[in-house]
Amino acid sequence: MKHPRIKYASRGVSRPKSGEPAAAEKSPRRLTLSISGMHCASCAANIEKALSRTVGVKTGMVNFASEKATIVFDPEKTDERKLKAAINKTGYKVVEQEDGKEDGDGGQGVGQENGGAGRKGGFSELRLKVVGMDNPHCVSTVGDALNLVKGIISKELSASQNAVITFDSSKASPDEIKKAIAKAGYETVELSPQLADREKEARAKEIGRLKKEIIFGFILSIPIFILSFPQWFKIILPYNHYILFILTTPVQLILGRRFYHGAYIALMNKNANMDSLIAIGTSAAYIYSSLGTFFPSTFGDAMYYDTAAVIITFILLGKYLEAIFSLQNLVRRLLPTERLCRALLLSMNQ
Repeated sequence: MKHPRIKYASRGVSRPKSGEPAAAEKSPRRLTLSISGMHCASCAANIEKALSRTVGVKTGMVNFASEKATIVFDPEKTDERKLKAAINKTGYKVVEQEDGKEDGDGGQGVGQENGGAGRKGGFSELRLKVVGMDNPHCVSTVGDALNLVKGIISKELSASQNAVITFDSSKASPDEIKKAIAKAGYETVELSPQLADREKEARAKEIGRLKKEIIFGFILSIPIFILSFPQWFKIILPYNHYILFILTTPVQLILGRRFYHGAYIALMNKNANMDSLIAIGTSAAYIYSSLGTFFPSTFGDAMYYDTAAVIITFILLGKYLEAIFSLQNLVRRLLPTERLCRALLLSMNQ
C-alpha cells in the first residue's frame, strides 16, 4: 500500500525514520484585524481580493459595518506581519493595538475557545443615535470625523442612524467623540430610556435648521437665476455681474460651509466623498465667475453664479426632505410603543 507523499522543508526539518509517523501539520489560525479607511462595500471587496491573492490565506472576510477583517491562514506559509502588509498595500490601514495584540481572536487556532476574553481595561463603549446619518454618504462622513479622534478602538456605524463606538477612556471621552460628530454636521443623542423624546427633539431641531437655510437659499437663488438669464426674463440691471457676486457669496460661503467641512474631513483621511464633489464643483463655478467679474478682459464675461447657488440650495432641499421622512418613520415606529404605554397607564388607574 502506497503512502501519500509528504513534502519537507530543505532546512530545519528532517525526514522521519522508517516506521515513524510524520509530524502533524499546524492547524490553521484565525486573526481578527481592525481596519480604518473603509467607506463602502467596494472597499471591503478590494481588501478581500488582496487577501485572496496572499499565499497561505484560506479565507478572508471583511465586514464594512464593523470595520473588521477575519482571516483564516496557514501559519507555515504566512504570518500576521505579511497579512497586515497586504492590507496596507490596498490603501487602507490596519489599526494597531497598544499592547501589540489585535482585536478578537488575536491569532488563535481555528476552533479554540477564547478563554478569559473580555473587554480590556480602560476601554469603554458609547452607543449613540446620530441624527441625519441615514445613508452611506453620511455614514462615511461620520466615520471620517471619528478617524480624527485619538483613542477610538472601533466603530460600528449604520444608515439606521445608530453608532456603537469603542474607545480608550484614557485617550478620549464621550464628549470629545460627540464634539467630533457635531463638527461633521450631525447631532448625537445618547441611547437611554428617554431616547424617543430626545431623538424626536433632535430631529425636529435639525429640520428647523435646514428649513431656515433653504428659505435663505431660495431668497437669494431665485434673483440670481433671474439675473443670470436676461434673454429669458428681459431684466438687465447696471453692474449686473457685481450684483450676482454679492448675492451668491453668502450662499457659497455660509450655506456651503457644511460641504467644505465634510470635504476637509475626507481630505484629512486621504479620501473623497460627496461633500468633496459638491465643494469642488460649486467652488469652480463661483471662483471662475468672480474672476470674470473683476477681470473680464482676462477671463471673459461668462458667468456661472446661478450654477453654484442653485446646486447648493437644491441639495439642502433634498437633505430637508430626507430629514422629514426620517422623522415620520420615527413617529411611525414609536406609535405602537406610545399606545402600549397609554394602555398600561389606563389599566393602572382603573
